[in-house]
Amino acid sequence: RDEMIGQPLAILIPEDLRSAHSAGLKRYVDTGRRNVDWKRVELRGRHKSSTQFPVEIAFGEFVRNGKRAFAGYVRDISERKLAEARIARLANLKDALSGVNHAIVHAEKDQSLFDEICSIMVKRAGFAYAGVGIADPASGEVRWAAPASSEPDDSILAKSPRSVHAARPEGRG
Repeated sequence: RDEMIGQPLAILIPEDLRSAHSAGLKRYVDTGRRNVDWKRVELRGRHKSSTQFPVEIAFGEFVRNGKRAFAGYVRDISERKLAEARIARLANLKDALSGVNHAIVHAEKDQSLFDEICSIMVKRAGFAYAGVGIADPASGEVRWAAPASSEPDDSILAKSPRSVHAARPEGRG
């Protein structure tokens, strides 16, 4: 933090955003026109190790010794972004579970229920793959009754053997 005081904001800006920053600053100095809210803007920041992270920046302008100067407050919002993503994921899961409950109540046949549950988990919960497997009591093999996928090639579940026997590799998934 201390090493940033007095430094130009540009050292915090990722390479791919620097020209836009320079152009925006020049436009503001020349015209007084702002394209972003100076009270609070979220951008990508650049750590001294060159890794990028989400930041919130607030800008200000003042005159000091007759010279125009700018000040900024930069805040690492990585934890907040992770929390927001987690909350969104949980909201999607809640929505999906509500849809599954609705499907259970209204299903007339097992197969249509299985298909609907898998579709809900892929479309509303954001799962890449979902499947309902039915175990054969005699062999312990699991047959995929309703695979679903967000991928164009949704055969990955059909190609992945499963078993109810924990001693077998395909029973450990």
